[in-house]
Amino acid sequence: MMILFLMLSLSVEQTIGFARDLEREGDYYRALSEYKRAYYELPDTGTYSMLKDEVAYSIVKLAERLSLYETARLYLDRIRDKDTRRYKLQDGLWYFLQKDYKHARKIWSFSDTLSAWTYLKEGNFKKAEEVFGKIKPEHRSPLLAAFLSSIVPGLGKVYAGRLYDGLYAFVINAGSFFLVYDAQRHKRRPELYAYSAISLFFYTGNVYGSYIQAKKFNKYHIKMAISEKELSFGLWRLLPF
Repeated sequence: MMILFLMLSLSVEQTIGFARDLEREGDYYRALSEYKRAYYELPDTGTYSMLKDEVAYSIVKLAERLSLYETARLYLDRIRDKDTRRYKLQDGLWYFLQKDYKHARKIWSFSDTLSAWTYLKEGNFKKAEEVFGKIKPEHRSPLLAAFLSSIVPGLGKVYAGRLYDGLYAFVINAGSFFLVYDAQRHKRRPELYAYSAISLFFYTGNVYGSYIQAKKFNKYHIKMAISEKELSFGLWRLLPF
């Protein structure tokens, strides 16, 4: 009996070690498969119960890394000791990764920093600032960007941080306006209608593009502000990626 016990121990330890090697090498799917094999080889009782939970945590983290959230949830629910801070941290993270920030915040109520992180990801900077301090990403008004480009083509894109796009839009629109003017001056009606349609297309596209570019500018700087806080507070270490 003791020999069988020792053989089982050795076999499981080798499987876990192999899984860890695969994980370090970035072969995550094979590592996940090996962790699962080790999990099912381990007895449900006795001295192996803690090791079985450790393997389950490894499976959860790898499954989340691979966006296999159903698998992660399955093994997370199988962890025996659900009263530990570690379990609550991982449980909240499962909801957090699926952008269910409200549920994650409820589970993470034991930590002001983690709760503030959920507000940060929701864009509720007023609440997040209670922990993280001032958060004020750069902002550009989409309506102002559109208005500027309606006056001077490309100016709204420059305002939204796209200098070369703005210059390009100005040249294209200026060229199309000139073609309309030249066709009108020489009374070439067919060309006038064609160039007018093309000019209108470029002009409206420039105005709308400036509006969209301002929105992209804001989205980018909000993302950067969030990333800056995640880095400075070390929250990125909790992510499985």
